Order: sequence, then structure tokens, then C-alpha cells
Amino acid sequence: MHLFAVYPASGRPIKLLLRLLLFCDLRTIRFETSFLQLDGCIFILYFVVCSSDGSALVGTSSVTERPAKAVRNGAVLEIDPVEPFELEDFTTEAGWEELDSGLLYKVVKKGEGDRDKGIFDKVDHFQPFPFVTVQYTAWTPDGRGFASSYAQRRPWTYQVGVRQEVQDEDGAVMSMVVGERRQFVVPFEIAFKRKLFGELAPQNQEALLIEVELLGLQPY
Repeated sequence: MHLFAVYPASGRPIKLLLRLLLFCDLRTIRFETSFLQLDGCIFILYFVVCSSDGSALVGTSSVTERPAKAVRNGAVLEIDPVEPFELEDFTTEAGWEELDSGLLYKVVKKGEGDRDKGIFDKVDHFQPFPFVTVQYTAWTPDGRGFASSYAQRRPWTYQVGVRQEVQDEDGAVMSMVVGERRQFVVPFEIAFKRKLFGELAPQNQEALLIEVELLGLQPY
């Protein structure tokens, strides 16, 4: 059974709610807390998984990985995690190409260009630099996402090369064709004190993994 109760966060344990719910997996035990705000008061929710005879199960705890949360413009974003990684994982044998700058990239899906507009060249072919529309997600080495246009539920449109952000490096968006999806790995030296798609990239990280899909390109 799944047993939970609610207590005020201010201190006195006044039980407001007690309910029993069927719980599908009784082989593990979990103790969780979360917060609830009602009429200006904050409450703490305690969760305990119990066996069918009412006694708490004893054994190894099981934790389900949840999407990481990031905040942008005051909104909480949930981003699906990836497997933790190290810079040494991205080898040429695995299909990665390394540039002189240290940036590594791999084309996940080739782009065919924009047939309707007759645009088939790479982004850096256009002068002045064009506006592009992308979808992107970025992760730190522990596998947690910290930025995502998908989480914001809207693509990101900007003029490439103007602000010299991380995605403006050779091998990243500047080298892509419309319709292409590409992953690139940015070592600490490249991301240091720079922005990625408008926000400061996490610092003191060995590397960042970014996946980008180029949806559209509009010449300046």
C-alpha cells in the first residue's frame, strides 16, 4: 500500500490528510518528501511504501531517475537525462570528429536544406550572418540537462555569429545545413565564461554535450 500524510512545514505535526492507495510494486521501499502550498501555507508531504500486511518493507532502496530541472525566465524546465559521460568517451571510433579548437561533433541526421527557399548551403556560407531557428538540448557530464528549447516548448531563433556564443564555434551550428541534427561536445576551455543559446554555460565542467537540430535559416 502507498501511505502518505501531510504536515505543516511550520513545525506542529497536525495531520491534515491520511489516505491509502494501491501501489503496484511492493518489493521496494521509498521515503520521499515534497512541498505543497495551500492558502499561503506551506506543507510537507511524507511518502512511505508499506507491504500488504501494513508493515514497512525492509530492503534495498530503489530510486527512479527523474528529469533534471532548470530555470529560465522564471519557468521550471524538465529535461530528460542522458548517460553520464567523460570527454574521453567521444572518440573517432565512435564517429566523432575533433577540430583544432578542441570541439568535437557528430552528425546524427544529415540535412537536405530548405527546398522551398532554395537554401542548401551551410550557415557560415551566408554573409552577413543569417538568422536561424533551432531546437536544442544540453547536458553536463553527470547526465543532467541544463538547457532545452523542447522544455520551453518553443524553438530558439537568433542571428548566428553576432554574440560569439558557444554554438557559434566552428563544428557547431555554423557548420550545419537546414534539416540536420548534430551533437557537439564543448570542452571547458571553450565554454569558460561564455553563453550558450542566450544563457551562461555551466562552469567548472569538464565538457558539455549539446544536441541541435537546424529547423530553418533566413538570410539577413
